[in-house]
Amino acid sequence: MHHYRKWYLLVGVAALLVGVLYYTRCRQEPPALLGWLAGGVPQGGCGGLPYAANSLPTFVHVLGFSLISGAFVGRSPVLLLGCSLFWCFINVLFEMLALLLASEVGPEFMTLGEFDPLDILAAFAGALCALFIMFAITHNLNQSGRIMK
Repeated sequence: MHHYRKWYLLVGVAALLVGVLYYTRCRQEPPALLGWLAGGVPQGGCGGLPYAANSLPTFVHVLGFSLISGAFVGRSPVLLLGCSLFWCFINVLFEMLALLLASEVGPEFMTLGEFDPLDILAAFAGALCALFIMFAITHNLNQSGRIMK
C-alpha cells in the first residue's frame, strides 16, 4: 500500500473516532450502539459548546469517509474530488430529506433527524477539508520522494 493511502486511512479513521466521541459524550440521545459502547456514559456533557458544534458529526462524517474513500481510488485529483463530493452529496441529501419529511408528515414521524442548514455548510466544509488534507499529504510525500510514480 502506498504511503499516501495509509495516511488517508489513518486521518479518516481518526476523524470518524472524533465523531463517535462527540456522539457518546455530547448528544442527549446517541444511537443505541454508541450508547452501549460508551458503557452508559452520562449524556449531554458538552453543554458549553456553541450551537455550531452540533454540526461536528456531519463535518467529520464527510471528512472521514472522503479520506477513507480516497485511499482506495488513487491520487487522481478528479477521483479525490469525486469522493469528497459524493459524501457531501449524501449528507446534503439526508438534510433535504429531513426537511421534506418534516414538512410532509410532521416532526413526530422524523427518523432521519432534524433539518439544520449548518449541517449543509458542515458537509461542504468537510469535503473541502478532506480535499485539502489529501492534496497536502500527496504533495508532502511527493516532495520527500516517498510516493512511487
